[in-house]
Amino acid sequence: MQDISIVKINRDNYHLFLNMVYWRIKGLEKMDYDWDDEIIKNGYKTLAKDSIIVYAAEQDGKFVGWISLLVLPKIGLGKRGYIFVDELWVQPSYRKKGIGGKLLEKCDLHVKDEDLDGCRLVVSTENTQAHSLYQSLGFKSLDQAYFMEKVRDHV
Repeated sequence: MQDISIVKINRDNYHLFLNMVYWRIKGLEKMDYDWDDEIIKNGYKTLAKDSIIVYAAEQDGKFVGWISLLVLPKIGLGKRGYIFVDELWVQPSYRKKGIGGKLLEKCDLHVKDEDLDGCRLVVSTENTQAHSLYQSLGFKSLDQAYFMEKVRDHV
């Protein structure tokens, strides 16, 4: 397998990121899809926020995995805040090749560069492969918790 490079998602490569998201959702690799202008516009707007950082793993001109990070500051009591891993995904045929670890290294770099307290994430109790990856990189399970979500009605 050739070297994987980790690149920050920006306006110039956002279309490649969308191709990868399509691949994840549909299970079909589709290159250079003609994306709707509204999807592109919303993506650019999101990427312009300082608190949102997205990286992708690239090989042979296509993206094969990504990590999206959110900077969550803490107010008061000497806390600086955390980076939260919103999503980490690697195309199944590219897993177990160190890509997830390389993507998570970007999280560690941001923690150091921004002088934050650390990195947090949520992982399904059933995703044992992810548990192993995270534990090998120094993550520790703090407690059992409920992951809860309230979704807005799109009427």
